[in-house]
Amino acid sequence: MPLRNLYRMAVFAKIVEKGSFSEAARALGIAKSAVSQHLTSLEESLDVTLMIRTTRSLALTDEGLEYYESCARIVAEAERAQQGVERTRESEKGKVRLTCSYNLGLNFVVPAMAEFRTLHPNIELDLILEDRILNIVDEGIDLSLRSGWLTDSALFAVTLAPMEMVLCASESYLAEHGCPTRPSELAAHSWVGISGVFNPDRVSLETDTGKTETVNLTTPLRVNSGMAARFLIQGGAGIGMLPNYAIQEALRSGDIVRIMSEWRSKRGTISALFPSKHHMSKRSRALIEFLRTQLQETLNLNAGSSKP
Repeated sequence: MPLRNLYRMAVFAKIVEKGSFSEAARALGIAKSAVSQHLTSLEESLDVTLMIRTTRSLALTDEGLEYYESCARIVAEAERAQQGVERTRESEKGKVRLTCSYNLGLNFVVPAMAEFRTLHPNIELDLILEDRILNIVDEGIDLSLRSGWLTDSALFAVTLAPMEMVLCASESYLAEHGCPTRPSELAAHSWVGISGVFNPDRVSLETDTGKTETVNLTTPLRVNSGMAARFLIQGGAGIGMLPNYAIQEALRSGDIVRIMSEWRSKRGTISALFPSKHHMSKRSRALIEFLRTQLQETLNLNAGSSKP
């Protein structure tokens, strides 16, 4: 059966229910002539007369009556299916598939999941930790959290919180190698680079007063994971830049200290990306708002120790 006949079946059912072409057209929001054409095309496709038309009345043939009963059942089932989808979309019951980097996930998302489930017990969370950027449409993922600087994308995005990359090192590294006080001095230090975030061999810094400086670095260690970079810096391997959301606890404990606090990289964002802004489920919206609130509270905490 041609798929286009499904709509014609719905039109035919509406003609029977309303008792006239005019009323059916009004209910469907289409022209009366279009209603007549759909019925004619359906009859031609079936090679049968479904309805006898006169200037004063419409009458179903035996074949038309039998066919109408089938059409009515199909239309009713389609309406139930649509209502079910609409209820699910507007309900907080169901699953949200979320992906983010290990750094963002283990430092922020995972600790927040228990509280979210307490507030929204009917929402299931499926968290996928992956440092590479996944194609969320192909992978069937509802939301992707990304930190940094977004590039052009067919996806839609909302900002959850500002993000800053923090110049930092361990106390043990600074005690042995000294603490730089201006960007040019970074070239003489071992740098822990994060590939994929920015050029691991160069850093561009700026101040709130508008000064800028770009430095070529000595990078004996490069990793493709912010989490790995944090452990290397914390262990005294060198100086590096880490996202503020990932080192709150380490800064407070003194395991990592901020250096040259007046200098920073270009500020970025932590964003939630999703395939469509028009068909987002209520559960996805609830998760986005929760993460936004939690992130902003986390990043308003004391930034921790700082070295000049």
